[in-house]
Amino acid sequence: WILLNMVDTPGHADFGVEVSKSLASIEGAVLLFDSVQGVQAQTLSVYDKARALGKQILPALTKIDIPSARPLEVALAVSDLFAFDPDTIMKTSARNRIGVRELLDSVCENIPPPCPLSD
Repeated sequence: WILLNMVDTPGHADFGVEVSKSLASIEGAVLLFDSVQGVQAQTLSVYDKARALGKQILPALTKIDIPSARPLEVALAVSDLFAFDPDTIMKTSARNRIGVRELLDSVCENIPPPCPLSD
C-alpha cells in the first residue's frame, strides 16, 4: 500500500495566495487540463508557480469521454504552451474511471516522497 497526501487547489485565479501555499507544501503536482474547455488562464498561473518552486509536474487531460471533448487538440495546445511531450500527457475521465489508475501510478513513480522533517 502507498499513502498519498493530495491537495486540491482552487481553480480560480483570485486564489493565488492559497495556490502558492498549497504548492509550497507538496512535492509535485498533477496539472489538469479540461479537454472540452482547453487551457485556461488560471492553469498558466498554477503552472508558473509550480515551476518557480521546482515542483515535478504531471500533465493530464480530464473529461475525455464527453462528446464535445477535443483531447488531441488540447494535448497539442498543452504541448505547445508548456513544452510537455504530447505522448506523455495522461488522458482521464473520473466519471468513467478512465486513466485514473494510470494517473495515480504515474504520481507514485514520478513524484518524490516528502522530505523528512527535522526534529
